[in-house]
Amino acid sequence: MPRRRPTAREHPDVRGGDQQRLGSSFDLRTFHDVVLGDGALPLSVLEDVVRAWSPH
Repeated sequence: MPRRRPTAREHPDVRGGDQQRLGSSFDLRTFHDVVLGDGALPLSVLEDVVRAWSPH
């Protein structure tokens, strides 16, 4: 049986950090566009993409 990889939804650090940091200015639709925009990525690469998008 193939091993299933975790999704962004299952990995709280991907969304949770930005959502907490940005508070009410966090836009879930924009976040989803960023996460889904490059297609299937390894989670470590996805985290880098999200960090690059996220205002610090």
